[in-house]
Formats: sequence, C-alpha cells, structure tokens
Amino acid sequence: MDNYIKAYKTYQARLAAPGLTSEERETLLLDKEREKQDLELYKTVERVVSHRDGAKGEIEYFCKWNGLNYEHCTWEPTEEIRPIARELLEAYRQREAEAKFPYKSASYARSQRPPFEKITEDPEYITKTGGELKDFQLTGLNWLAYLWSKGENGILADEMGLGKVRSGLGWSFQTSRGLMNFPKTVQTVSFLSYLFHKMHQYGPFLVIVPLSTIAAWQWQFQTWAPDLNVITYIGTASAREVIRKYEFGPSNKKLKLNVLLTTYELTLRDSKELCDVKWQVLAVDEVRTQPPLP
Repeated sequence: MDNYIKAYKTYQARLAAPGLTSEERETLLLDKEREKQDLELYKTVERVVSHRDGAKGEIEYFCKWNGLNYEHCTWEPTEEIRPIARELLEAYRQREAEAKFPYKSASYARSQRPPFEKITEDPEYITKTGGELKDFQLTGLNWLAYLWSKGENGILADEMGLGKVRSGLGWSFQTSRGLMNFPKTVQTVSFLSYLFHKMHQYGPFLVIVPLSTIAAWQWQFQTWAPDLNVITYIGTASAREVIRKYEFGPSNKKLKLNVLLTTYELTLRDSKELCDVKWQVLAVDEVRTQPPLP
C-alpha cells in the first residue's frame, strides 16, 4: 500500500509539473491507461496448471494468470475460478481424463516401428483445426513420417531451406540417431501432431527456438496442434522451478507434458534438470547460429 501511494503521488506530481507540454501530458495519461489495462489482464486466467484438495475439502486449482510468469501462480477455490475460467477448467479436466501422457506412449523398437503409409491428403487432426497444408508441407510431413518409420536420418528442405542451410540457418530435427534440417515451422508442428495422433507417441518433445520467436511458436502450436499439451519454459529461475514442479509431472518417468518449448540459453542453463528427461524428439531453430549443443 505504501508503494502504491508513493507511485500515485509521483504520478500526480508529474502531471502538475510546470512546463509540461501537451504531448508529455498525453504520454503520461496513455501510460496510466495501459497500466490499468495490464491490471485487468492480470485478473484473467491463462491456464489451469494443477489441482488439490483444499483445507475445507473443496477442490482448489493452481492458476497461471495472463501477463504474469509462473512464479505468480496462485491456488484458487473452484467457486472463484469457475465463473471466469470455465473453458480452461474444462480443458484441464479433459487433459487429465484423456491422460495422453508420455509414459502412456506406444512402445516401438527402432527397427520395428509401424510401416510407413503415405499421407495423400491433410489428416483429420489437421483439417479440424481449420488449416490446410500446402503441397510441399504435406510432402515434408510424409518425408519425416517415412524417416521415423525407418528409424533413419535425412535432410528435408525446399529451395528456400537449402539456401538457409548454406548460409548457416534453417531448421534441425533430431532423433536419437542424428540431425535432419528442414525449413518450415508448420511441418515441424504437423509432424509432432502426426506422432501424437497417428503413432500414439505422446512425447516428451523438446523444441528450442530463439526468444524473439517463441510467441510465434506458441501460436503455431495452438493453431495447428491444439491437442498437444505445450509448455513454454521461460522466465526466472523461480518460474522455471514452478514449471518443473507442477507442469512436468510427479517424476521424469511420469511426465504430463507433450511439448516443452524453450530457448537455447535456458536449455544450457537448466541442462542438469533437462538432461534427466528422455526426450523423443529434439527440434532446434537456427541451430547453426549458435554453438553446438553439448
């Protein structure tokens, strides 16, 4: 409260300062309006993370709030959250009920994976998103699916992608046997969705991208693969600790997430924790612009 009063007095003093131009006054008013909008945003739930039995026997939900990192998550009773986050509550309950967790994936030896079946048109899990793959994207999806079925490695790139690879940019896809370069974000997301829906491989998939593009990647996953449980692993050390505690699952052998989306820097910083996880897929954006992964 003392900090609020101090900030309010400072704001009023700046508005009343002599010589303040109309432009400067308008800037201050706009900043104040944006601050009010941010405060309203912080009151909306972005994601329901977990649940527990409360002290009075009611169910409480661990909520992440829009615009705030994971360290600001709070436990809230059902009656407080249901009116403002009904759809998110249902989404959380559905994830828990379906239980498409990595430890429930179908198990295949690398030499005994299901035979490749060519995908001639957009799969149902793509069409239900309202999107449509371009011809070269469908070709790329087939190529990745073929490689996975054989347990082999390869390079997938169109004309633009080859140029990126030559200049040291582009996409890389890694299985347990090596790297494959490919240029299109949608192909990456579609391939992970293919493994999830068609091959019943529920992860965990590790996707490493530059911080500047991480919001775009979140949007791509929400658009093309909304059924995958994608966790964005960024923020302070305390925020990442909350993610590992509540989003990962009870143990590395009982993970709940399907995709972990993070940055190269945080992968190195938390390498000890992340290396304990047995990742099914590693996709790295602009791998050549960074030192090689250890």
